[in-house]
Amino acid sequence: MRSALAYAGAGIWLTEYLLNQSRLPIPAGITAAFVVCLTPLAVYGLQTALGWWDDGLVFQAFSSRIDSRWLLMELATLACGAVMLWRYRLPFLVLPVAVTLWYVSMDLAPFLFINADRAGELSEQVLLWFGLLILLLAFLVDLRHAPK
Repeated sequence: MRSALAYAGAGIWLTEYLLNQSRLPIPAGITAAFVVCLTPLAVYGLQTALGWWDDGLVFQAFSSRIDSRWLLMELATLACGAVMLWRYRLPFLVLPVAVTLWYVSMDLAPFLFINADRAGELSEQVLLWFGLLILLLAFLVDLRHAPK
């Protein structure tokens, strides 16, 4: 956890430097996104220190297994992404936020259909429509900010 926080601090410093001293918004967006992407690792470190992961499931399973404990990581990542977007307004920061929203939809969908006979099929439908909604929102934001 301390390593993730140290890297995040370095990433924020580098983002500030690239924006204010060098006037390089694209590399600054990449370093700011790096900070957002470190958030789940920092939360996992905190959860491990608290003993929440004593069952042997490791962070590398984040992409392949659905588990309710991931939800805290995802919510923290969304909060960090919102703060970073509010502070920096860099377009590349939307990428980790969108990916995190997709993970949230994956982890919440099974809880919506616990007793349903077709829970797997309904979860797929939720993910499909959620993905289409995110694409529509991205398109609308792109239209709104397109040069005139």
